[in-house]
Amino acid sequence: MEVWEKVVELRLRRIVIISKNQYDFMLGRSTIEAIHLVKRLVEQYREKKNDLHTKFIDLEKAYDKFFRKILLRCLEVKAVSMAYTRSIQDMYDGAKTRVRTIAGDSKNFSFLIGSSTTEAIHLVKRLVEQYREKKNDLHVMFIDLEKAYDKFFREILLRCLEVKGVSVAYTRSTQDMYNGAKTRVRTIAGDLEHFSFLTDLHLGSTLSPFLFVLVMNILMQHIQGEVIRCMLFTDDVVLINETRGRVNDKLEVWRQTLESKGFRLSKTKTEYLKCKFTNLPHEDSVVVELDSQAI
Repeated sequence: MEVWEKVVELRLRRIVIISKNQYDFMLGRSTIEAIHLVKRLVEQYREKKNDLHTKFIDLEKAYDKFFRKILLRCLEVKAVSMAYTRSIQDMYDGAKTRVRTIAGDSKNFSFLIGSSTTEAIHLVKRLVEQYREKKNDLHVMFIDLEKAYDKFFREILLRCLEVKGVSVAYTRSTQDMYNGAKTRVRTIAGDLEHFSFLTDLHLGSTLSPFLFVLVMNILMQHIQGEVIRCMLFTDDVVLINETRGRVNDKLEVWRQTLESKGFRLSKTKTEYLKCKFTNLPHEDSVVVELDSQAI
């Protein structure tokens, strides 16, 4: 489906004209370019000693307010052929999802079809409600990995593909996507010459997110618990337990395992949440720590 979506996207970009005011989601019109233009404008006004006023407007949950009928009407206005319009419509018609229960087998929610972040939030919310009804405390640890994409080594990826039984043909195809990779810097004055660069995962690639999930799943498979007690959101991990001591012990196990694989836990972004539904003073002396630093 992703390959077909990419084909349709590229063909639509050739026949549909989007205004130059649109940045992001547009090839050759990145957010960095927009920031550069605004910066130049500010400098020009500074030189002329003129005031400049800027308003940043943010739309609330714009994706959630996106209606299919409006999309089809916009495609019609842009004179997109009926063949492409029907292809796009077919991608969304009859779409299905499901809510996995605690007995489910998926532990990674982001990037996986049928395992959305919304589903994970729903499961955690249900668990919190159950503990509130039983008047039992619940402890939640949110682990954040520092620049996980930058710590992603190609040798590990190829080894994980082999472990998962991926055929040599697919492994070589994946390897060819990264060998000899080149890029170039686009400026207002024009594009610079292409130059080679080393990367283990292409940011923005359709395949990279799934490869990242695959590797993380294999590297952490032996320490993952049951679904909802342990959930992976791309480069974030959520651990849940009934006691502060146990969740603290789990945190230490994950820290040691991740650091042994070349990853590091963020001390500033890793957070601890206590859902206290009782008045019992037990475990007040237990301090949740990350590498000897209290969270």
